[in-house]
Amino acid sequence: MEGLCHNDLNPSNLLLTDKNLYIIDFEFAARGDIFFDLATIAWLLEDSSRKFLIKKYFGYYSEAFYNKLTKYIYVVKMYNGCWSLVKSLNNNKNYDFKSGAKIIFNDLKSVKF
Repeated sequence: MEGLCHNDLNPSNLLLTDKNLYIIDFEFAARGDIFFDLATIAWLLEDSSRKFLIKKYFGYYSEAFYNKLTKYIYVVKMYNGCWSLVKSLNNNKNYDFKSGAKIIFNDLKSVKF
């Protein structure tokens, strides 16, 4: 399903006020499969919350949507693991990107399709 995608949804690109949620930093925004953005949101959610996200986003739940979301979560994790490895080569932050990548890649080893 193609649409406008943010392509970098993460907590640092979300601003929450008392009344509103704002999405910022559209540097990587482009047309793409909306499931990529949904997967970045659903990555850390429990299974039941992923199903709830699908139902709220589309207005109904579908196993086909759930299966596609699951596959995109794998893609998003792989992307973020690779990004963390690259970031670890030139890190000026107080975060161990290499260890973060290792955690992500170990998580991916347990995925079964």
